[in-house]
Amino acid sequence: MSLPPRTRTDPHARRTRAFAWVLAAVSASFGLLLETAHAFKWSYYLDAPVVRLMFTLAHAHGLGLALVVLVHALQPDPRGRRALMLGAVLMPLGFFAGAFGVFESDPGVGVALAPVGALFVLLGLWQSVGAALRET
Repeated sequence: MSLPPRTRTDPHARRTRAFAWVLAAVSASFGLLLETAHAFKWSYYLDAPVVRLMFTLAHAHGLGLALVVLVHALQPDPRGRRALMLGAVLMPLGFFAGAFGVFESDPGVGVALAPVGALFVLLGLWQSVGAALRET
């Protein structure tokens, strides 16, 4: 399958694809680190359910959002790209930061970035919906 002509030559589309691949590679590498933490019985990871949850959410959201950004890079209208990319960084970063400074069953304050990132993702998605509806 070849890319549509616009997405091959448009520098914004190329940068968006590169961003998506980097985010996917970082998130997948983090997943491998989590598997290694299981294998070597890393107590900080295994003994704290909140830490385990925050790290797992960071990995899953990072990889999933990388795929969403990658698909967005193939769209003819770039609207929503910046908000989507910002949200794709903030949401997993918020979950990752929430694994530090855990108090009993509450994540650390860094988790506050996750809902901010979610709002940016939603903004980017709705802007993309609007752009797609204008094309029809």
